[in-house]
Amino acid sequence: MRFTFTLLLASVAVVALAAPVPKAARKKGDYFPTAVGTKWEYVQEGTDTLDHTREVTESDEKDGVRTAAFKWTSHANAYTKGSRYRIDAGGVWRLGWDDHTFEEPNRMFKFGAKAGESWDAGITKKKPAEFVNELGAEEEVVTPAGKFQAVSVAVKQAKGGVDTYWYAPDVGMVRWKFTTGKAIVLKAFTPGK
Repeated sequence: MRFTFTLLLASVAVVALAAPVPKAARKKGDYFPTAVGTKWEYVQEGTDTLDHTREVTESDEKDGVRTAAFKWTSHANAYTKGSRYRIDAGGVWRLGWDDHTFEEPNRMFKFGAKAGESWDAGITKKKPAEFVNELGAEEEVVTPAGKFQAVSVAVKQAKGGVDTYWYAPDVGMVRWKFTTGKAIVLKAFTPGK
């Protein structure tokens, strides 16, 4: 009897650990909105020059895992490209661009990470990692779209250089600073339905 009860308890614990993250819990810190029609407009920092727009064109959720497709439209170079993402209990993963699928998903954001924690960002299976991401502390970010409390993710390249992204809950990326020192910031955000 004791063995059966212990086995039952262990089974319940395994099912609980494998259960998807409830929508209410996920919504509290959703740094990557994926409703179809969600749109972001970015300008070059310190100017009103439109850099690019992003829009969610497809979105699906199954068993607690979201997938989404985005369309990027660059205004400086007049190109459009697509990107695909997966959002699960472990974080936000970029799967590829247009028809190119990464050899290994790019872990852009790690849920549950603490400030100062870093992780292998993936993309290729080469070791040492080509990209290592590190989560920063929450801070205020001022953009033309308003002020946001956002966390930063520094993407450190093995060859040198760091790009830093700031993500705000329920909005997503609000600032992106390039290795060159230039940055783009959020000008307008339209949530999808």
